[in-house]
Amino acid sequence: MDFSFIWTASAGGNIAANDHTLTPLINAAGNYELVITNTINGCRDSALISIADTTNVIVANITGQDTITCDAPILTLTAMGSTAGPDIQYDWFSPDGIFVQGSGPDEILASTGGLFRLIVTDNFTECTDTTYLIVVNNDTPPNAEAGQGFMLDCETVQGSLDGSLSDQGTEFEYSWTGPCILSAPDALQITVNCPGLYQLEVRDLQTGCVATDTVRVTQSSMQPNAVIGTPMVLNCVNQTVLLDGAASSPADSITYQWLGTGLGSADTTHSVVVSAPGLYTLIVNNPYTQCADTTTVTVVQNRIFPTADAGPDTTVTCLRTSVVLGGPGTSSGPGIVYEWITGGGSITGPADVPNIDVDTSGVYVLFVTDTLNGCADTALISVSLDQAPPFVNAGPMVVIDCASDAVTLNGMVNSAHPTAVSWTGNCILTPSDQLSIQVDCAGDFILTAVDSVNGCVRSDTANVAFSPFALFA
Repeated sequence: MDFSFIWTASAGGNIAANDHTLTPLINAAGNYELVITNTINGCRDSALISIADTTNVIVANITGQDTITCDAPILTLTAMGSTAGPDIQYDWFSPDGIFVQGSGPDEILASTGGLFRLIVTDNFTECTDTTYLIVVNNDTPPNAEAGQGFMLDCETVQGSLDGSLSDQGTEFEYSWTGPCILSAPDALQITVNCPGLYQLEVRDLQTGCVATDTVRVTQSSMQPNAVIGTPMVLNCVNQTVLLDGAASSPADSITYQWLGTGLGSADTTHSVVVSAPGLYTLIVNNPYTQCADTTTVTVVQNRIFPTADAGPDTTVTCLRTSVVLGGPGTSSGPGIVYEWITGGGSITGPADVPNIDVDTSGVYVLFVTDTLNGCADTALISVSLDQAPPFVNAGPMVVIDCASDAVTLNGMVNSAHPTAVSWTGNCILTPSDQLSIQVDCAGDFILTAVDSVNGCVRSDTANVAFSPFALFA
């Protein structure tokens, strides 16, 4: 070769190798001069080039939680703290974890544990940095163990449920639920007193993970059940009622005891008869388990009697040929029915109403019955007949003769009551409402009497004639 080459560095430059070639290896910014010499004629030339350092320090950093829990089942991992800029590229990788892209290239959402790697690249300088974060799974639920159940009977009226085989520690919280918890439900052990399903919940306060377990408390099937059938109502028809406990169970293994008005230690059958209202108690006992049950029933009495009001005694007269029977005090309403009967009288209309019309004397009886309770009342009324007219006699025939110009008619009236009298006829000289009147001509004169109490009327006639021996002008 007819040329030789040599590189020299200044201003901080450094030639690491190949300084006698056209392609030296440099590793620092600075000035670099190339001198070329013609080895035949000794001519030479040189050139200078300045190399600038454009490299940046690239930093890769992952920010976020490193544990999957029940409270945080998805973690947000970001490149916060990493180099950022327009030429920066973020690449996420995981060989064993599961993730999806987040809201931008600098964010992912991890849903499982694993190793998550972030590579940050400067696409201008092609410089890179890599980091990783190990995410662990801590979402295993705690151990919940509600323990063994038990059976309630007449000797065991309450018992304990024990969850002490569950995970224990200050990081755990406990909660029991069920129908009849007598003690604090946030303890591992609780006391209960009725059958049912009870659940224990164990919560890991650090992870939020929850586990549950259930246990059943049962009730002995030998527990007796006292039942009283609904009794009838004591009323005027039902003077006694039956209290029936035959539906109590189990019928083949219980004894009976009744308590209440008129009942005592001898009343040990499944049913009793009572005649008084009030509260009655049935106690059934299973002698094999000494279990007992009690129930009560109220016997109601409805013996409210209706009222029958036939009204005051009355009279049929010539003025009032019929009368209405039945007073205002008679009961009315739902279930009330009426019936009238008579001995020797006559009912002119319907007899199943509270008021009736009668036109003859007799004794009338009103029956009022409440069909809802069978209670009844009776009232009677006497109707008399007062239709006797007064006795009237107008007197004998009278003759006008020569001795007088006028004659006197003397009537007679006989009656049990006061009467009013009146005469009718011609030539009456004196007031006509008197028993005695004077007349001065011949003719028939009628005396009428009216009974002022019963209105009955009767009349009689008196005749006045001229003597055949009288002279007439």
